[in-house]
Amino acid sequence: MRIMLSGEQGFIYQNLLFHLQEASEIELIPEGGDQEPAPDYVVYVYNDLDRLDKQGCEIAQDIKENAISDCLAKGAKLIVLKNDSSKLSGTPSKNLVVCQLPQLFGKWSHPGTDNPVGEACKLVIDGREDAYTKSQTLELLYIDDLAAALVASFGMDDPAEVLPGVTYQLTAEALVEMLVRFRESRGSLVMPSVGIGIARALYATYISYLDKAKFSYLLVNHADERGNFIEILKSESHGQISCLTAGPGVTRGQHYHHSKSEKFLVVKGKARFCFRNLLTAEYHEVTVTASTPEIVETIPGWVHNITNISDEEMIVILWANEMFNPDCPDTNPGKI
Repeated sequence: MRIMLSGEQGFIYQNLLFHLQEASEIELIPEGGDQEPAPDYVVYVYNDLDRLDKQGCEIAQDIKENAISDCLAKGAKLIVLKNDSSKLSGTPSKNLVVCQLPQLFGKWSHPGTDNPVGEACKLVIDGREDAYTKSQTLELLYIDDLAAALVASFGMDDPAEVLPGVTYQLTAEALVEMLVRFRESRGSLVMPSVGIGIARALYATYISYLDKAKFSYLLVNHADERGNFIEILKSESHGQISCLTAGPGVTRGQHYHHSKSEKFLVVKGKARFCFRNLLTAEYHEVTVTASTPEIVETIPGWVHNITNISDEEMIVILWANEMFNPDCPDTNPGKI
Protein backbone atom coordinates (compact mmCIF):
# COMPACT_ATOMS: atom_id res chain seq x y z
CA MET A 1 0.00 0.00 0.00
CA ARG A 2 1.51 3.31 -1.12
CA ILE A 3 0.61 6.27 1.10
CA MET A 4 1.46 9.96 0.87
CA LEU A 5 1.14 12.12 3.99
CA SER A 6 0.58 15.81 3.36
CA GLY A 7 -0.79 18.97 4.94
CA GLU A 8 0.17 20.96 8.01
CA GLN A 9 3.08 19.51 9.92
CA GLY A 10 2.02 19.82 13.53
CA PHE A 11 1.36 17.37 16.33
CA ILE A 12 -1.11 15.23 14.35
CA TYR A 13 1.12 15.02 11.29
CA GLN A 14 4.26 14.15 13.26
CA ASN A 15 2.59 11.32 15.16
CA LEU A 16 0.99 9.89 12.02
CA LEU A 17 4.32 10.07 10.22
CA PHE A 18 5.99 7.71 12.69
CA HIS A 19 3.06 5.28 12.74
CA LEU A 20 2.95 5.10 8.94
CA GLN A 21 6.71 4.62 8.76
CA GLU A 22 6.46 1.74 11.23
CA ALA A 23 3.68 -0.14 9.41
CA SER A 24 5.32 -2.95 7.45
CA GLU A 25 2.50 -3.10 4.89
CA ILE A 26 2.85 0.60 4.01
CA GLU A 27 5.27 2.28 1.65
CA LEU A 28 5.33 5.92 2.70
CA ILE A 29 5.91 8.32 -0.17
CA PRO A 30 7.33 11.74 0.72
CA GLU A 31 5.85 14.78 -0.94
CA GLY A 32 7.96 15.61 -3.96
CA GLY A 33 9.22 12.04 -4.09
CA ASP A 34 8.63 9.37 -6.69
CA GLN A 35 4.91 9.26 -7.49
CA GLU A 36 5.18 6.43 -10.00
CA PRO A 37 3.10 4.49 -9.54
CA ALA A 38 0.67 6.89 -7.90
CA PRO A 39 -0.03 6.39 -4.19
CA ASP A 40 -3.17 4.52 -3.22
CA TYR A 41 -4.05 7.19 -0.66
CA VAL A 42 -3.13 10.76 0.12
CA VAL A 43 -3.69 11.60 3.78
CA TYR A 44 -4.08 15.34 4.23
CA VAL A 45 -3.90 16.90 7.70
CA TYR A 46 -5.94 20.11 7.69
CA ASN A 47 -5.65 22.83 10.36
CA ASP A 48 -3.29 20.73 12.46
CA LEU A 49 -2.89 21.57 16.12
CA ASP A 50 0.54 23.11 16.79
CA ARG A 51 1.29 23.32 13.08
CA LEU A 52 4.84 24.38 12.45
CA ASP A 53 4.14 27.35 10.18
CA LYS A 54 1.27 28.73 12.31
CA GLN A 55 -0.22 30.24 9.16
CA GLY A 56 -2.83 27.69 8.19
CA CYS A 57 -3.59 26.85 4.59
CA GLU A 58 -6.47 26.34 2.20
CA ILE A 59 -6.59 22.76 1.09
CA ALA A 60 -7.83 23.59 -2.40
CA GLN A 61 -4.94 25.97 -2.99
CA ASP A 62 -2.48 23.55 -1.46
CA ILE A 63 -3.64 20.79 -3.78
CA LYS A 64 -3.03 23.01 -6.77
CA GLU A 65 0.48 23.93 -5.67
CA ASN A 66 1.95 20.53 -4.89
CA ALA A 67 1.97 16.97 -6.12
CA ILE A 68 -1.37 16.03 -4.53
CA SER A 69 -3.35 17.06 -7.58
CA ASP A 70 -1.25 14.81 -9.80
CA CYS A 71 -1.81 11.88 -7.45
CA LEU A 72 -5.55 12.44 -7.37
CA ALA A 73 -5.65 12.68 -11.16
CA LYS A 74 -4.03 9.23 -11.27
CA GLY A 75 -6.70 7.68 -9.04
CA ALA A 76 -5.40 8.14 -5.50
CA LYS A 77 -8.02 8.44 -2.78
CA LEU A 78 -7.88 11.51 -0.55
CA ILE A 79 -8.47 11.29 3.22
CA VAL A 80 -8.72 14.69 4.90
CA LEU A 81 -8.24 14.73 8.66
CA LYS A 82 -9.79 17.91 9.95
CA ASN A 83 -10.04 19.17 13.52
CA ASP A 84 -11.95 22.42 13.12
CA SER A 85 -15.50 23.31 12.12
CA SER A 86 -14.73 25.23 8.93
CA LYS A 87 -16.06 23.92 5.64
CA LEU A 88 -13.67 22.85 2.93
CA SER A 89 -14.29 24.50 -0.41
CA GLY A 90 -12.89 23.67 -3.80
CA THR A 91 -11.96 20.14 -2.82
CA PRO A 92 -12.44 17.23 -5.22
CA SER A 93 -15.57 15.19 -4.52
CA LYS A 94 -14.44 11.94 -6.14
CA ASN A 95 -12.59 9.49 -3.90
CA LEU A 96 -12.73 11.96 -1.02
CA VAL A 97 -13.24 11.17 2.66
CA VAL A 98 -13.39 14.05 5.13
CA CYS A 99 -12.92 12.96 8.73
CA GLN A 100 -13.97 15.47 11.37
CA LEU A 101 -11.78 14.96 14.43
CA PRO A 102 -12.86 15.53 18.04
CA GLN A 103 -10.45 16.96 20.62
CA LEU A 104 -7.14 15.18 20.13
CA PHE A 105 -4.51 14.56 22.78
CA GLY A 106 -1.19 12.75 23.04
CA LYS A 107 2.56 13.29 23.04
CA TRP A 108 4.09 16.30 21.28
CA SER A 109 0.96 18.45 21.48
CA HIS A 110 1.38 21.96 22.82
CA PRO A 111 -0.25 22.36 26.27
CA GLY A 112 -2.14 25.52 25.38
CA THR A 113 -5.69 26.56 26.20
CA ASP A 114 -6.92 25.08 22.90
CA ASN A 115 -5.71 21.69 24.16
CA PRO A 116 -7.70 20.93 27.34
CA VAL A 117 -5.85 17.69 28.11
CA GLY A 118 -2.41 19.20 27.60
CA GLU A 119 -3.32 22.26 29.64
CA ALA A 120 -4.58 20.06 32.49
CA CYS A 121 -1.42 17.93 32.39
CA LYS A 122 0.90 20.92 32.74
CA LEU A 123 -1.15 22.51 35.52
CA VAL A 124 -1.25 19.25 37.50
CA ILE A 125 2.47 18.66 37.01
CA ASP A 126 3.10 22.17 38.37
CA GLY A 127 0.71 21.61 41.29
CA ARG A 128 -1.70 24.25 40.01
CA GLU A 129 -4.72 22.10 39.17
CA ASP A 130 -7.00 24.61 40.91
CA ALA A 131 -6.24 26.99 38.01
CA TYR A 132 -7.93 24.63 35.54
CA THR A 133 -11.20 26.40 34.74
CA LYS A 134 -12.81 24.14 32.14
CA SER A 135 -16.01 22.50 33.32
CA GLN A 136 -17.53 20.84 30.27
CA THR A 137 -17.59 17.18 29.32
CA LEU A 138 -14.85 16.53 26.78
CA GLU A 139 -15.03 14.28 23.73
CA LEU A 140 -11.49 13.00 23.38
CA LEU A 141 -9.53 11.08 20.76
CA TYR A 142 -6.05 9.72 21.52
CA ILE A 143 -3.54 10.29 18.74
CA ASP A 144 -2.40 6.64 18.69
CA ASP A 145 -6.02 5.50 18.29
CA LEU A 146 -6.40 7.85 15.33
CA ALA A 147 -3.24 6.40 13.80
CA ALA A 148 -4.46 2.82 14.29
CA ALA A 149 -7.83 3.64 12.74
CA LEU A 150 -6.16 5.36 9.81
CA VAL A 151 -3.96 2.35 9.03
CA ALA A 152 -6.98 0.04 9.37
CA SER A 153 -9.01 2.21 6.97
CA PHE A 154 -6.71 1.70 4.02
CA GLY A 155 -8.30 -0.70 1.56
CA MET A 156 -11.80 -0.41 3.03
CA ASP A 157 -14.73 0.50 0.79
CA ASP A 158 -15.72 3.13 3.32
CA PRO A 159 -12.85 4.36 5.54
CA ALA A 160 -15.41 6.32 7.57
CA GLU A 161 -16.47 3.01 9.14
CA VAL A 162 -13.35 3.02 11.33
CA LEU A 163 -12.27 6.66 11.28
CA PRO A 164 -11.54 8.60 13.40
CA GLY A 165 -11.13 5.83 15.99
CA VAL A 166 -12.26 5.14 19.55
CA THR A 167 -13.41 8.28 21.37
CA TYR A 168 -13.88 8.88 25.09
CA GLN A 169 -16.30 11.06 27.05
CA LEU A 170 -14.74 12.53 30.18
CA THR A 171 -15.68 15.41 32.42
CA ALA A 172 -13.06 18.05 33.11
CA GLU A 173 -13.32 17.22 36.82
CA ALA A 174 -12.67 13.52 36.22
CA LEU A 175 -9.75 14.38 33.94
CA VAL A 176 -8.03 16.45 36.63
CA GLU A 177 -8.72 13.84 39.33
CA MET A 178 -7.09 11.14 37.23
CA LEU A 179 -4.04 13.28 36.47
CA VAL A 180 -3.61 14.15 40.16
CA ARG A 181 -3.56 10.42 40.96
CA PHE A 182 -0.78 9.98 38.42
CA ARG A 183 1.23 12.75 40.05
CA GLU A 184 0.69 11.50 43.59
CA SER A 185 1.58 7.91 42.70
CA ARG A 186 5.26 8.81 42.77
CA GLY A 187 5.01 9.57 46.47
CA SER A 188 2.42 7.02 47.58
CA LEU A 189 3.65 4.38 45.09
CA VAL A 190 -0.04 3.48 44.62
CA MET A 191 -0.51 3.30 40.86
CA PRO A 192 -3.98 3.39 39.32
CA SER A 193 -4.73 0.97 36.52
CA VAL A 194 -3.14 2.43 33.38
CA GLY A 195 -2.98 -0.56 31.06
CA ILE A 196 -6.06 -0.03 28.89
CA GLY A 197 -8.47 2.58 27.60
CA ILE A 198 -8.56 6.23 28.55
CA ALA A 199 -6.30 5.75 31.59
CA ARG A 200 -3.55 4.25 29.42
CA ALA A 201 -3.81 7.09 26.92
CA LEU A 202 -3.90 9.82 29.56
CA TYR A 203 -0.97 8.39 31.50
CA ALA A 204 1.19 8.26 28.36
CA THR A 205 0.20 11.84 27.59
CA TYR A 206 0.74 13.07 31.15
CA ILE A 207 4.29 11.76 31.47
CA SER A 208 5.15 13.09 28.00
CA TYR A 209 4.82 16.60 29.48
CA LEU A 210 7.29 15.97 32.30
CA ASP A 211 10.46 18.04 32.35
CA LYS A 212 13.65 16.00 31.94
CA ALA A 213 14.49 16.64 35.59
CA LYS A 214 11.39 14.59 36.51
CA PHE A 215 12.21 11.54 34.39
CA SER A 216 13.43 9.88 37.62
CA TYR A 217 12.42 10.00 41.28
CA LEU A 218 13.77 8.64 44.56
CA LEU A 219 12.39 5.74 46.60
CA VAL A 220 12.70 5.02 50.32
CA ASN A 221 15.26 2.38 51.28
CA HIS A 222 14.26 0.46 54.43
CA ALA A 223 17.76 -0.72 55.34
CA ASP A 224 18.85 -2.74 58.39
CA GLU A 225 21.55 -5.25 59.31
CA ARG A 226 19.97 -7.85 56.99
CA GLY A 227 20.16 -5.65 53.87
CA ASN A 228 17.85 -3.36 51.94
CA PHE A 229 14.11 -3.45 51.37
CA ILE A 230 12.66 -1.05 48.78
CA GLU A 231 9.00 -0.77 47.85
CA ILE A 232 8.73 -0.03 44.12
CA LEU A 233 5.07 0.02 43.10
CA LYS A 234 1.68 -0.58 44.71
CA SER A 235 -1.77 -1.27 43.30
CA GLU A 236 -5.06 -1.56 45.14
CA SER A 237 -6.11 -4.39 42.85
CA HIS A 238 -2.77 -6.05 42.05
CA GLY A 239 -0.69 -5.83 45.22
CA GLN A 240 2.81 -4.43 45.31
CA ILE A 241 6.32 -4.98 43.93
CA SER A 242 9.42 -4.60 46.09
CA CYS A 243 13.13 -5.37 46.02
CA LEU A 244 15.23 -6.81 48.83
CA THR A 245 18.90 -7.59 49.31
CA ALA A 246 20.83 -9.79 51.72
CA GLY A 247 24.53 -10.36 52.36
CA PRO A 248 26.18 -13.80 52.33
CA GLY A 249 24.70 -16.08 54.98
CA VAL A 250 21.90 -13.66 55.91
CA THR A 251 18.41 -15.07 56.50
CA ARG A 252 15.27 -12.99 56.00
CA GLY A 253 11.61 -13.77 56.63
CA GLN A 254 10.97 -16.36 59.33
CA HIS A 255 7.25 -15.61 59.42
CA TYR A 256 3.94 -16.83 58.04
CA HIS A 257 0.79 -15.33 56.50
CA HIS A 258 -2.86 -16.28 56.84
CA SER A 259 -3.93 -14.91 53.46
CA LYS A 260 -1.08 -12.99 51.89
CA SER A 261 0.90 -14.65 49.11
CA GLU A 262 4.27 -13.59 47.73
CA LYS A 263 6.30 -14.45 44.65
CA PHE A 264 10.12 -14.23 44.84
CA LEU A 265 12.53 -13.98 41.92
CA VAL A 266 16.27 -14.07 42.66
CA VAL A 267 18.05 -11.83 40.14
CA LYS A 268 21.50 -12.00 41.73
CA GLY A 269 23.08 -14.69 43.86
CA LYS A 270 21.77 -18.00 45.20
CA ALA A 271 18.98 -18.53 47.72
CA ARG A 272 17.57 -21.31 49.87
CA PHE A 273 13.87 -21.06 50.75
CA CYS A 274 12.70 -23.10 53.74
CA PHE A 275 9.06 -23.87 54.55
CA ARG A 276 7.34 -25.47 57.57
CA ASN A 277 3.63 -26.28 57.76
CA LEU A 278 2.07 -24.78 60.90
CA LEU A 279 -0.26 -27.75 61.45
CA THR A 280 1.80 -30.77 60.45
CA ALA A 281 5.38 -29.44 60.86
CA GLU A 282 6.07 -30.79 57.36
CA TYR A 283 9.29 -29.31 55.98
CA HIS A 284 10.10 -28.27 52.43
CA GLU A 285 13.15 -26.64 50.88
CA VAL A 286 13.80 -24.95 47.52
CA THR A 287 17.17 -23.73 46.21
CA VAL A 288 17.27 -21.27 43.31
CA THR A 289 19.95 -19.27 41.52
CA ALA A 290 19.81 -16.12 39.43
CA SER A 291 21.16 -18.00 36.41
CA THR A 292 17.94 -20.05 36.21
CA PRO A 293 14.92 -17.75 36.59
CA GLU A 294 12.45 -19.48 38.90
CA ILE A 295 9.57 -18.13 40.97
CA VAL A 296 9.23 -19.31 44.56
CA GLU A 297 5.77 -18.64 46.00
CA THR A 298 4.96 -18.46 49.68
CA ILE A 299 1.89 -20.39 50.80
CA PRO A 300 -0.54 -19.26 53.54
CA GLY A 301 -0.14 -21.35 56.69
CA TRP A 302 3.54 -22.18 56.03
CA VAL A 303 6.36 -20.47 57.91
CA HIS A 304 9.01 -19.44 55.40
CA ASN A 305 12.40 -17.81 55.19
CA ILE A 306 15.03 -17.03 52.57
CA THR A 307 18.79 -17.39 53.08
CA ASN A 308 21.57 -16.10 50.86
CA ILE A 309 23.82 -19.15 50.34
CA SER A 310 26.17 -17.47 47.87
CA ASP A 311 29.36 -15.50 48.57
CA GLU A 312 27.96 -12.32 47.02
CA GLU A 313 25.09 -9.97 47.72
CA MET A 314 21.71 -11.48 46.88
CA ILE A 315 19.09 -9.35 45.12
CA VAL A 316 15.46 -10.46 44.99
CA ILE A 317 12.38 -9.01 43.29
CA LEU A 318 9.27 -9.62 45.36
CA TRP A 319 5.57 -9.39 44.47
CA ALA A 320 2.84 -9.55 47.12
CA ASN A 321 -0.81 -9.98 46.21
CA GLU A 322 -1.87 -7.12 48.51
CA MET A 323 -0.46 -3.77 49.54
CA PHE A 324 1.24 -3.75 52.92
CA ASN A 325 -1.14 -2.50 55.58
CA PRO A 326 0.63 -1.62 58.86
CA ASP A 327 -2.69 -1.87 60.72
CA CYS A 328 -3.23 -5.41 59.43
CA PRO A 329 0.13 -6.67 58.17
CA ASP A 330 -0.75 -10.41 58.10
CA THR A 331 2.90 -11.12 58.87
CA ASN A 332 3.40 -13.29 61.97
CA PRO A 333 6.71 -14.55 63.41
CA GLY A 334 7.30 -18.30 63.32
CA LYS A 335 10.03 -20.93 63.48
CA ILE A 336 11.13 -23.26 60.68
